[in-house]
Amino acid sequence: MAPATQFEVAQPPNDAISAVVFAPRGPSSTSNRLLVSSWDKNVYLYEIAEGAEEATLVRTYEHRAPVLDVCFGANEDEAYTAGLDWQVKRIDLSTGEQTVMTKHTKAARCVVYSAEH
Repeated sequence: MAPATQFEVAQPPNDAISAVVFAPRGPSSTSNRLLVSSWDKNVYLYEIAEGAEEATLVRTYEHRAPVLDVCFGANEDEAYTAGLDWQVKRIDLSTGEQTVMTKHTKAARCVVYSAEH
């Protein structure tokens, strides 16, 4: 069994972290991207360079309320969030464009991407 690897993140969230997820790695993907959602109303996108011990902040995506969960979508340039703004959003990680996918009557606390649905 390989030893656990730890990474420091440059410019960490200002409040509690609600979720951490690495980009899925496939045969054609060599991504070292990391998404972090936080109670500070932001989603953070980090990149971990090969052999580095620190993740570099690429971009933040501001929300109206704390973000409770985040996941990657169909690829490493797409993410989905759920939060206390009662919405599930899609984020284009390249442009920063946010699209509301659904609205709820209470907080949305979990989000999972499914290629089939």
